[in-house]
Amino acid sequence: MVWALVAWQAGPLGSLFAVVVPIAVANATLMSYISTNHFMRPLTATNDPIENSMSVTTLPVIDRLHFNFSHHVEHHLFPTMSAKRAPRVRAWLRANEADRYVAPAHWKALAYLYRTPRVYLDPTTLCDPDRPDEVRADTREIAAALG
Repeated sequence: MVWALVAWQAGPLGSLFAVVVPIAVANATLMSYISTNHFMRPLTATNDPIENSMSVTTLPVIDRLHFNFSHHVEHHLFPTMSAKRAPRVRAWLRANEADRYVAPAHWKALAYLYRTPRVYLDPTTLCDPDRPDEVRADTREIAAALG
């Protein structure tokens, strides 16, 4: 309702820049985090956020503006923890779980996301459903490359 009122007040062209563009940018930003955090790690029999999801690393100013939303694994390990404390958990994970914890640069994770298929053939293999024998990606190799 609020956005409809803003669009009405801004007029046809103004609503494009006051409503449509900001919502599209916010949605693309949010989905860039969600997609990179969830779609490139193996499926696991038991929930292990370090193994089946990943965080991304972004500029500190962006992290502040986005309330440390890039700290995905940290959030799943401690869901009720304040996001302000997530960088301390990341530091601990890098020091103590470096062989399992994955937190590549956000841009690098996005590049891999768009170069790999999105459908799981098995717990560790992503494939193109139209050509499962031809187009494949191993989530373990992706994690190693992003490492």
